Amino acid sequence: MGLLASFSEFLEDSFGVLRRLSARLEVVEQNEQLCVIQGDRRRVVLNLERRIADVGSAGRLPFAQFGSVEVEYFHDEDRGTFWRVSLITRLRGRLEVGSSTIDVDASIAAATLARHLGCPVKSF
Repeated sequence: MGLLASFSEFLEDSFGVLRRLSARLEVVEQNEQLCVIQGDRRRVVLNLERRIADVGSAGRLPFAQFGSVEVEYFHDEDRGTFWRVSLITRLRGRLEVGSSTIDVDASIAAATLARHLGCPVKSF
């Protein structure tokens, strides 16, 4: 019974680590015309020339529709510590981009989105 319990704990710990490692949030491309942020929830493509954001299933929105970028801190037993980045729109509300266990990755993604969209970053 002890061996089975130990193996069970090992699997739970391993899957927890994999779940935490799978959360990603990064700037994957950035140039004068385009900025692409890849999150574990959605890919955000900013067309900097046309000032249009393609936010996946939420469609394409003009930059003026974004009110802020939010970074939220969370801690739970399953995922550990992580930061979630969301876009707050005037018409569609909160659009979660993704989360990261690395605070710097979340900060860079949020700051990059806010800079291009012309809106503030709010931290919770």
